[in-house]
Amino acid sequence: MKSVAFSRIISVSNEIKGHSAENLLETEPERSWLCRKGSPNGSVVLALETPTVVNAVRVINDHSAFVEVLAGNDGEREEKFQTLVPSSAFMNPHESRKGIDPGRERLFRREDLCPDAADKKWKFIRIVCWQPYNDGVPFGVRFVGVGSGKDEGTGKIESRGRRDSDGGKLRERSNKNDDSSGKRSRKDAETPKKRRKVRKGGARPFSRLMEDVVFVLSGMDSPRRKEIRRRATEMGASYSPDWHSDCTHLICSRRDTPEYRELKGTGKIAREEWIRACHEDGKRYPWRRYALDEDEAKMPESEEEISSRDDDDDAPTAETSAKATKRTSDDPYATDTDEDECKKPDTTDYPMPFLPDFFAGKTFYVDPGLSNCSRIERYIVAYKGILAENVTEDVEFYVTNIGGAVLQIFRKKAPKMRAVSPAWIWEVNGKSEWTSPWKFLL
Repeated sequence: MKSVAFSRIISVSNEIKGHSAENLLETEPERSWLCRKGSPNGSVVLALETPTVVNAVRVINDHSAFVEVLAGNDGEREEKFQTLVPSSAFMNPHESRKGIDPGRERLFRREDLCPDAADKKWKFIRIVCWQPYNDGVPFGVRFVGVGSGKDEGTGKIESRGRRDSDGGKLRERSNKNDDSSGKRSRKDAETPKKRRKVRKGGARPFSRLMEDVVFVLSGMDSPRRKEIRRRATEMGASYSPDWHSDCTHLICSRRDTPEYRELKGTGKIAREEWIRACHEDGKRYPWRRYALDEDEAKMPESEEEISSRDDDDDAPTAETSAKATKRTSDDPYATDTDEDECKKPDTTDYPMPFLPDFFAGKTFYVDPGLSNCSRIERYIVAYKGILAENVTEDVEFYVTNIGGAVLQIFRKKAPKMRAVSPAWIWEVNGKSEWTSPWKFLL
């Protein structure tokens, strides 16, 4: 794969001293191009040495949450640029706030590029960066390389950049990387703190997971209070502004609040992460796993784990439904023994059970920053929904917990898109029926 050099900077919207866009022209760049912290976005237009058909794009990030690459033949007119690499996630909300792996590297091959733009010759490349999750750090890119050749982007573009200055290992990630999805799924399955023996207590619809919870909030600022209250009530909990005899849980972020001091040792006091974890995973975890008091967290759990579904964590599929059918066979000799487990009947020719098509014809984009992203995607596919790898004009539903600037950015690309809470997906699955998304809109 032939690497195509940039000759000059045409324009730049935003840069900071010592980290100008000129760094992107260097053969061995010592510094990144960075935008001012708190900026809504930043963009730079670079001229290619010769008009080029681009077959691959390589980006090394520097604290940006999203990066988009466009191509054009008129460097002065923004509206003339076409999307080459759709807005792609490089850091999720948690990584952005904690500064985890800010120098991530991604290689976009021919099949990842927008078809209309990948088949034309271009004179200019435009890079646009966003960091809506952390307004306290400058953001941009360390390196951008474009490749052209007959091998359709399967070769490597030689790097002119360097690895992350903090020693973080750069890694290539693809939107279709099954291995990454597997690792994320395993991570999703982990429970906080030390391993515990899980006690399962059946299942409820998502909207009833916390129907017996009456909670009070303490020690949070207004945006967080609003978020936690919304999540809890979506799961059926009732909110009370003040503690009274019917209250069951205090959701508290600090130990120095009057409510904490008053209820310590007598009430159930949990961190706000309890609500978030239950909401995002579609399960009601025992509150003690998230107890604010460390001594309380070490005590045996007094509650069972309640799922919002009737089966395990995997989304429903024809295969798993067939297994369920097999278990309810009318075989008069069916008994629960090890011998029978070893002699399960061959169900290859069994008819596949019907799966509802609740999401048929609807296109979804799932926020990669969600801790249970892969699980949500499996639900959508199981109910015949369409998954988009990037935000395009076809996307109807953006499944996320984050509002604000990033939604405004995405809505420019997808005017008909609606942002919905993951709670909608849990609700549809828990009830096994179509549920209007209106009350879950962000």
